[in-house]
Amino acid sequence: MEGAHCNGFSPCATARCDAGRYPDVTTPWRSCADNPGAVKPDDSLRHALGGYREYSVPADLRQIAEVAWCYSRGEGEGPIPGRGHRVLPEAGVSICFWSRRDSRGAVSDPQLTIIGPAPAIHFFNPPPGMHLEAVRLKAEWSRDLLRFDPLEYLNETREERTMPRLREMLARSRSSAEALGILLNELRRLRAVRVERVTTISHGAMERLRSGGAVSALWRDLQVSERQLRRAVIATTGLSAKHSQRIMRLNRVVAAADGQAQPDWPALALDAGFYDQSHMIDDVRELTGLTPAALHAERRMQLG
Repeated sequence: MEGAHCNGFSPCATARCDAGRYPDVTTPWRSCADNPGAVKPDDSLRHALGGYREYSVPADLRQIAEVAWCYSRGEGEGPIPGRGHRVLPEAGVSICFWSRRDSRGAVSDPQLTIIGPAPAIHFFNPPPGMHLEAVRLKAEWSRDLLRFDPLEYLNETREERTMPRLREMLARSRSSAEALGILLNELRRLRAVRVERVTTISHGAMERLRSGGAVSALWRDLQVSERQLRRAVIATTGLSAKHSQRIMRLNRVVAAADGQAQPDWPALALDAGFYDQSHMIDDVRELTGLTPAALHAERRMQLG
């Protein structure tokens, strides 16, 4: 899927190439949650929970993007319990296409947005029939690639009006898989922009955190001052390196626990980068409002 014909910028050909990586989650059913067997395990599917699917991005985009994801809610689905889905804190920035799709995949009510970093939880209660397709960027690239300042949009979503061509292409897509291919192709085009030095510094720091590096060692590893590093990270991601690290650990442990009916919490805590189980419990409670066990139980209910 990542051969030579996928590397150049060819809007139709590359979108079709990437679409082949992702299962079609919109047709002939209305929601991927309605037909779990339709999403077949492959090397691109990373995580699934209810109507949410998360996929690896092609190798040529992994420097700038974290994952591709989609969410579908069927027309006939009942109400989401409580206040809606509890969405975990997230350090990335998503370029996201919202729409409704009929049984043939045709789009209505299209909207293109950029979703800023979320340092705190929020609740998501979409109406029946809503479909979202998105690519989550590593936040430090959003200023250069999208002209989006994450510091101004913490826990907020901005409607994107400067990319009418992209919105029109997405509105003509016939499936979530095709829409994801179009979004990935757009990122290939955008990554040719000039990169600021502050982005390079921040990216070096964030990549070390993503691989489990210590915050205290970042400035020495990158040979910059602590003040210069702190300013670079906050300016490009909207969050401090420490807070981003806490969010990354949280998401790692929750994703791992989602795959277990009875999580081995001590082992998961260490694998995710916490000092011990007590450290994990304190962080999860502070960041989500629930204990790990209560959060796990809530999310298991969404598996349907």
